Amino acid sequence: MIYLLLGSYLLSLVIIYDGVNYRKGRNFNFLLAYILMVALIAFRYRVGGDTLNYIAHFENTTPQLYALRLFATEKTQPIPAIIFSLCKTFFDDFTYVQAIFAIFVNAVVFYFFKQNTRYVFTAIFLYALTFYMRLNCEIMRESLAIAFFLLGYPYMMNQKYIKYYIYAFFAFMCHSSAVFIFTLPLFLSLKSRQKVFLVLLLFILIMALLINNATIMKIMEYYLDFFADYQSTGFGKIGIVLSHIIIPFFFLSEYKRYVSPFTRFGIYAYIGCGVVSLFFYILYRFNNYLMPIYILLVADYLNTLRYRRGLSFPNFRLIVMSFVFLYTFTSPYFRDVTRSVGRPARWYCCWYPYYSIFDKQEDFDREYFIANQND
Repeated sequence: MIYLLLGSYLLSLVIIYDGVNYRKGRNFNFLLAYILMVALIAFRYRVGGDTLNYIAHFENTTPQLYALRLFATEKTQPIPAIIFSLCKTFFDDFTYVQAIFAIFVNAVVFYFFKQNTRYVFTAIFLYALTFYMRLNCEIMRESLAIAFFLLGYPYMMNQKYIKYYIYAFFAFMCHSSAVFIFTLPLFLSLKSRQKVFLVLLLFILIMALLINNATIMKIMEYYLDFFADYQSTGFGKIGIVLSHIIIPFFFLSEYKRYVSPFTRFGIYAYIGCGVVSLFFYILYRFNNYLMPIYILLVADYLNTLRYRRGLSFPNFRLIVMSFVFLYTFTSPYFRDVTRSVGRPARWYCCWYPYYSIFDKQEDFDREYFIANQND
């Protein structure tokens, strides 16, 4: 019920502010939407698949600050490790961890939307439907890296590479997958390739001074070994082609003259990651960094329908593709996980039913599903 209430509220904001273009109370409702979405994540109790793994790590292996050894393991980068240890030392309660993550990550996402689209409530609504739970509950450490990337992305597009690479460095200190974002400026402009290469080389040297090479290789070997068996099936490749290549390319090309360079580059990078993931499946995760830009594109073009009269073929095509866009990101919620749970269950059991710290309960399907996945 709580998801339905929040979704209904966000949809009403889309209609009132992006649809009717009503102005009064806009900033208040923007702030209220942020508070509600943060609260849902911050006050959750054992909600989220990977969240349960983070809780187990926090309770069983997270050291207090005096015993913290940065870069001691391949899995935990310095910034999340420090946050975990701070909360372990002063509160010994995972609620504070998820609250810190939720406040920072969603503040960046909301700010990113507000700065880059007129249709901010449409973007927030699409974010809630497609990426919100995954970002906040399933890829928590990576979510910090994504937030730093979003803060740095405008600097990259304005060719302020030093500032961009500072944010990229902080992103890498949150999650190793952020190594991907160091390569993006190389594709931005052929004219500035030499300059970008020199800046990239400088930051690599700085990182080499801060982190010994053996540690970096250890981290890379860990992830390559861990994901070595991850391969997509034939249907999986079709899904990648549809959701990460065809649909974003459709939105990009349908009204390409209205797309800003800011958004266009992000979507081309998104499509490129989709192509590469056909051969190296796990690299589809790089699209997590670009998903907010994809949401910007879809939010803008959904609102172009309001300025066209009648249901012309282009409008109909755009409506159909918009539903396909939503389907590709929401259909996995309904994937059958009966085999892991031992009784009829769907993947949304990771998030539903919702329990808060004020009503602490454990859901059997969720607990059993995650326990079996780790075996």
